[in-house]
Amino acid sequence: MCVGVAYFALALLMTYPLVLEFNDNFGGYHGDILPTLWNRWWLREALQKGLDPYFTPYLFYPGGAYLLFHNMGWFNILTGLALGPFFGEVGSYNAIILANFTLCGLGAYALIRYLGEREIVAFVGGLVYAFFPYHMSNILTQPEIANVQWVPLYVLYLMEATRGKGPATGLLAGLFLGLTALAHVHLLTMVGMLTALWLAYSLACERAVWSWRSIRNLAIIGLVLLALAGPFFFPMAAYFVKGGELADTLTEQDDYRQTDVLAYLVPSRYHPLLGLPYLFYGKHFYYNRNWQPTPGYVVLFLLGYAFVRRSRRRAFWAFLALVLCVLALGPYLRVAGRIFWEIPLPYHLVSGLPVIRALRASDRFNGMLALPVSVLAAFSLSDLLAKVQRRLNVLFARGAAVLFGCLILFEYLVVPFPTMRPQISSFYEALRSEDGQFAVVDVPTGWAVSRYYLYYQMEHGHPIVEGHISRPIGGTYRFIGQVPLLTRVDEYQSEWKLDFRDVSRQLSPLADADVRYLIVHKDFVKEEGHLPAWLDWITLQPRYEDEQIIVYSTRPEYGRDFEWERDLGAEVGIIRAKLPMAGEFSQGSVFEAEIRWGSRGAPAQNLAVEVALVSEENGQIVQRTHRPILEEWPTGQWPAGTVVIDRYRFQIDPMLPGGVYSVRVSLLDAETLAPVGEQADLGSIVIHELPRSFDPPTPAVVLDVSFGEDLRLVGYDLELDAEELTLVLHWQALRRMDDTWKFFVHVFDPDTGAVVAQADVMPRNWAYPTNWWAEGEYVGDPISVSMEGVPSGTFGIAVGVYHPDSGERLVTSLGEDRLVLPQEVSR
Repeated sequence: MCVGVAYFALALLMTYPLVLEFNDNFGGYHGDILPTLWNRWWLREALQKGLDPYFTPYLFYPGGAYLLFHNMGWFNILTGLALGPFFGEVGSYNAIILANFTLCGLGAYALIRYLGEREIVAFVGGLVYAFFPYHMSNILTQPEIANVQWVPLYVLYLMEATRGKGPATGLLAGLFLGLTALAHVHLLTMVGMLTALWLAYSLACERAVWSWRSIRNLAIIGLVLLALAGPFFFPMAAYFVKGGELADTLTEQDDYRQTDVLAYLVPSRYHPLLGLPYLFYGKHFYYNRNWQPTPGYVVLFLLGYAFVRRSRRRAFWAFLALVLCVLALGPYLRVAGRIFWEIPLPYHLVSGLPVIRALRASDRFNGMLALPVSVLAAFSLSDLLAKVQRRLNVLFARGAAVLFGCLILFEYLVVPFPTMRPQISSFYEALRSEDGQFAVVDVPTGWAVSRYYLYYQMEHGHPIVEGHISRPIGGTYRFIGQVPLLTRVDEYQSEWKLDFRDVSRQLSPLADADVRYLIVHKDFVKEEGHLPAWLDWITLQPRYEDEQIIVYSTRPEYGRDFEWERDLGAEVGIIRAKLPMAGEFSQGSVFEAEIRWGSRGAPAQNLAVEVALVSEENGQIVQRTHRPILEEWPTGQWPAGTVVIDRYRFQIDPMLPGGVYSVRVSLLDAETLAPVGEQADLGSIVIHELPRSFDPPTPAVVLDVSFGEDLRLVGYDLELDAEELTLVLHWQALRRMDDTWKFFVHVFDPDTGAVVAQADVMPRNWAYPTNWWAEGEYVGDPISVSMEGVPSGTFGIAVGVYHPDSGERLVTSLGEDRLVLPQEVSR
């Protein structure tokens, strides 16, 4: 009793200030503790409503999800349900943490005492096991895997059972093995490996103690395990009997989920003083940033002493520690973040086994490492204390034991012990009381943030479209994959490509499945531009907003989720329109506008929109264009509450006089083009005239050659250097052209006529096409021709004009389809 009280008191000390926040915050800091809480909530819901605990309609709505291979830590779930009425949701969770530390210490203490050590040595060994940094890391992050409190007692009675003691040893070993299995199936895998190693060692080194009673006891262990854990694991077995694929339940082994060798030597990041080295070396870690495998320097010293002082009683424990450590290192050696691919490790020999693949991370073998480490540390401490006692006295020996215990606790300190409790928006309380059967969808989607959505669900009580399941099976993500919008707003997307123009139609699969609300979680939107992009795209007004969330209806309603700035009739209006911010254009430039349309009711016809430029000087329409509103979704198919984004782009007439123009939109019947409804002015733009020259140029070489009826070449300027020929052609437009003519320049060998260099261009590098030229206008067009690779010699130059689509050339006034310039060039 006194030992248990001591371990409990130390648990309060080592988790400070958890005792002060016992009913306020959960012990831990990682999102993985939230599924643990949800598991308890779900089982309570299933029992109260008579639902199958292994299938939940509350996650991955509307299809639901199987929980057969989800991390259902049944021990924590059932214990939490039992303690809930006395301690509450938060207090019961924290009570389990404190009990875990206490029972871990007691279990290791009992095992070490059984192995023949004195009380004070066993107590120190219990401290190592209870507060081992990797165990502490699991408490803070994955509490189910931290349920190793029954392992020492199982090993104790397994040893007794194999040594032929009474059947009670088999019963007790089976009991503690069953409790471990109920804690987490991963622990059963690792304890099974431990059992195999012990049996192999015992048969090799203790064969004389084996008898039929040993076999009987092992059978009892198996039967008790089956009786305790069988009912919980039977549905898993049934899955395979019914044809389920083993591959469906396994996950890929990731190289980064291995232990970095350096992590065994760097103190825990959680230590208030010794965590300093982690600041320098921890940046090299990945998986070990959260899961700290270091035994601490004092224990490392004791381990070193144990391996130096070889003895038979240390053999099994040293071998077990070595095996666990080697497996935890993973498939390849990793040191300070660098993976040495050329150094494969023994983990390769077992990594393909299903039970090993199910662990997901080789680093998790560190969860069992505390057991042999605590025993070896106790053995070494016992030897050292015996020396102190021989040379000094018992008092000094006890003082040394206390000193070692204090030093170990100091190294294992996590102060302050992290606690958390996610904030709950007040919206969820109102959501719980809202009438009707419906679901909600949370964005961003993604594996990490979905853990928090489980916690919020515990408050609002409605199904959610996503969820967090350890090993999903049976097409769990099928519905999410069928809703393109949800795949675009994943938390890991570097860019949210919200290029859908049919906003309400993207929401309609959710609405049709009775997903009533879409909830955007501001804090989970990682990239800086993602939230503004979402707010711009969605167009709707939120149903609710606070510092944490923005809530939208998936079935928009006019007057509630959006309103018109301009009513154009026919049940259609403009929610908002966006013109270019500058509002200034030059002749021939491209005008772009964006209009957000919304429907109050269902439009009775397919509508087109006309965008017109209206002179503010005389009110005349000077240019207009029209096309259907959102061609891929005609308005005749719109239901009430439709919201779409449409963009309009046209080229301003290059001959439009400069001035101020209004941008006017109006609706037309898409088939007859008859006006429908009202007009609306979106704003004004300013058009500037292009600089044009009507004064004859003064080229170096004067010509007078016409090309067809459109163009006249009045001369040119020529310049040649080592790499490039630059030719400036001076043209005059003989009339206003509808065609966009293309020019070519050929540099050719005058003896053979072979073209050695050429350029095909639109005027002024595509910036001033011929259909922009005014009648009588002079245009100088510089053309560069690369001479790279052209041999030395004398060359002629020819120019011509052709249609870019047909390739037909304009004939010159000399009767040729090109003009050979009267000047040759040499290089």
